[in-house]
Amino acid sequence: MGVNCSKVGESSPSTNRNAKAKPKAIPPIDITSKKDDLVFKKDNFVVKSDQKPETQYNIMQELGRGSYGTVSLVKHKLTEVERAMKEIKKNTKIKLEAQIEQDKDIMNEIEILKSIDHPNIVKILDFYSTPENYYIVTEVCKGGELFRQIQKLAPFDEFHAAFIMYQVFTAVHYCHLKRIVHRDLKPENILIEKTNTDGYFIIKIIDFGTAKLFKKDILQKTLIGSPYYIAPEVVLRKYTEKCDLWSCGVIFYILLSNKLPFNGEDDQEVFENIKKGTYSMNIPEFDNVSPEACDLIKRLLILDPEKRINLIDVFDHPFFANKKMKDYVCGVSKEKVLKCLKNIKDYQSEYILQTTVLAFLVHNFTHHDVVKDVSKFFNIFDNGVEQADGKLTREEVIKGLAKFMPKSEVVKSVDAIFTKIDTDGNGYIEYEEFVGACIDKRIFLKSNIMQFAFNFFDKDGSGKIELHELEEVFCNGKSKSDELRRALKEVIKSIDVNGDGSIDMKEFTIMMQKIIVGGAK
Repeated sequence: MGVNCSKVGESSPSTNRNAKAKPKAIPPIDITSKKDDLVFKKDNFVVKSDQKPETQYNIMQELGRGSYGTVSLVKHKLTEVERAMKEIKKNTKIKLEAQIEQDKDIMNEIEILKSIDHPNIVKILDFYSTPENYYIVTEVCKGGELFRQIQKLAPFDEFHAAFIMYQVFTAVHYCHLKRIVHRDLKPENILIEKTNTDGYFIIKIIDFGTAKLFKKDILQKTLIGSPYYIAPEVVLRKYTEKCDLWSCGVIFYILLSNKLPFNGEDDQEVFENIKKGTYSMNIPEFDNVSPEACDLIKRLLILDPEKRINLIDVFDHPFFANKKMKDYVCGVSKEKVLKCLKNIKDYQSEYILQTTVLAFLVHNFTHHDVVKDVSKFFNIFDNGVEQADGKLTREEVIKGLAKFMPKSEVVKSVDAIFTKIDTDGNGYIEYEEFVGACIDKRIFLKSNIMQFAFNFFDKDGSGKIELHELEEVFCNGKSKSDELRRALKEVIKSIDVNGDGSIDMKEFTIMMQKIIVGGAK
């Protein structure tokens, strides 16, 4: 039930303050502690709202329609950022048990999307629930479905196919490491975010409505997925996360040939052909396809999932190695790398509220070009033992920095990077954490963007951020510890210039200028 920005259904006031008042120094809060009550959870950014989405968004145009409802292009009223909004109709005529099951399915998708932080997976931004509908708002991908481009352009040249599949594999690998199996990978569920300067597609995976958290070595039994892409073990209702790799193999085959490896007059015949695992590369479309590409397809479309190639070996396969795909995906100029490193050095992340505001803005403004550049920089590091898993270990950063500075400086620099960026203290750096430290933060200094961030914390719209609202953001319904309450009181006290016990828009902006301007010198 993921949000699809392409057409569907055609295919499978700031108050007056003393201007001369000098802001107090903000004392650092120990956010390097691993205590849960001092660590902000990024999934708190997406909170269910009972309002209608029209309170925040203008609906621009319909992008598609299906049995579930519609997909629309919307524009945020304050920030003017375009997004995609999927409306899912609630079936109020069914029995209560069925309604509960529908709610469960929707919330499953929401919770999975909230937990995901990867550049090649669509990001959820807002979620609304009204008596009639659910609304899921995500970043928009204006290039539409990969399926449409396959219809127009396939077969693709091998390098373009490799670039697309490398991105798909990194996203799938990230999901599997988080114990998420997608179960419905297909070109209709791969969107094109943009085309790079070489004309190749930058993609994002969508539709986690059929996704599920799995336990290692526990077989799944639900028959789910799209017939042409479904793995044989899914048809047999005994499968693991490796069913996603079979689907990747089918997509890869189609990219290179514009043909389906498994077909039939109806779903049952397709399923029977899949269970047999027989397909052909002895067709004209494969005459000029390299042996390496054919070998990778064959190793993905192995009937026995235990013998099917694993993702680590996929990344090291000659098909990608010969094309130096890792280097291409990580391609960014040394000038931009050094600029990112300087931004990290200047990054002032010792204040929990500032860091949280910045993380919120990064989460909501992924469309900026500066964010895209940092994404490539991230890939330079995210290329080590774990192979493109969407998070950075110390070893990966050490290896990556060795390309840009003397070895004698690397370890010291890595210590500084982890101290500043790993704010949740989990021992590795996630994608959005890295982006927040690396980017030139002046892109967020516009008044409407500051107001947008302020409004997120000002839950009751009073024009002031009060203690109970910070507790709501940081606890999100969980119990509030005395330690967290004391820390947040100190945050308010240090920012509260006029001493009224709250933070207004002017005080909020002064607070953020320290981290934003300070990090952009």
